[in-house]
Amino acid sequence: MEWNSHRSLGLVLYLGTIIVPARVSANLMTFTSQADFLVAARETTLESFESLPDRPLSNNPILVGPFTLTPIGGIADVRSSPTDGHLPTDGVKYVSFGHSLLASSTIEFSMLFSATSFGLSVTDFGDINPGTLTIRTDLGEAGSGILIASNPPPRENGNLLFFGFVQDTLFTRVSLTITTPLDGIGIDGVYFNSIPEASSLLMVCVGATAVLASAGRKIRGRARGIRGEKVSWGKGVRLHFWCQGPEKDRDRKRCQDDFPKPPSSAAGGGYGDTTHFGGRKARRHPRPLRLHPLPTPPNPPPSPATQKSRPIP
Repeated sequence: MEWNSHRSLGLVLYLGTIIVPARVSANLMTFTSQADFLVAARETTLESFESLPDRPLSNNPILVGPFTLTPIGGIADVRSSPTDGHLPTDGVKYVSFGHSLLASSTIEFSMLFSATSFGLSVTDFGDINPGTLTIRTDLGEAGSGILIASNPPPRENGNLLFFGFVQDTLFTRVSLTITTPLDGIGIDGVYFNSIPEASSLLMVCVGATAVLASAGRKIRGRARGIRGEKVSWGKGVRLHFWCQGPEKDRDRKRCQDDFPKPPSSAAGGGYGDTTHFGGRKARRHPRPLRLHPLPTPPNPPPSPATQKSRPIP
């Protein structure tokens, strides 16, 4: 089967329809149960900050593998022991975030890839002053903000909340905002799903198409190199070779070097540019070669031993 640009384009479009399903409706689901969220979100990645070293409170970003945490109007640190009601929920590490007398502060999750689901565990919210805890995305159904919890009613020290959502629209940033002055929260057990951008998927499809096209060219060249029929002549098998392309005249000697003409003493004699396959395997020329059956003469010339002498008239 010949491989051409039409088949390459068809493969790209086919892979695109498989990997990037069409979204025909906007939908948002929220969860306060971690188990229900994991069922609805299906394949997710968990980040619990176990690979990060402890660091003091600062307004500098916290670099994690799949995302970056950036405090806006507050400070954050990485801890490995419970402090003031902030505690880990998965492993021993967690992020502590808080602010002073500002009206509100936000910690932003900047995702490396787009996502449609996000969930996290929050500890020690709303145990001091009244306020709210909200979450929103940069795009999609949760872009207007979702209320997670509020005070009043006041909550006990070290309380645990889980919140997750699944939406149809892809997003790349999630913002968690608190409005309780002189308060802070602990963050751990962040779940999300990573969906590569459409441009990245297109590059993967194009790369796969190029590999398949190259393999197809190699198969066709190899098929041309072995096509032909064996022709018996005498006690040996002879096949006729020649180079392809406009450079065949320039590379004639190179072809003869790769496929030398058998000596005249070889069994069965020689005929044209031939290669003998009786005893050894000849080297293949790097350029694609084509085999041609050697024609059998109707009357092979008699050997000198059997030729009868004729009187000269």
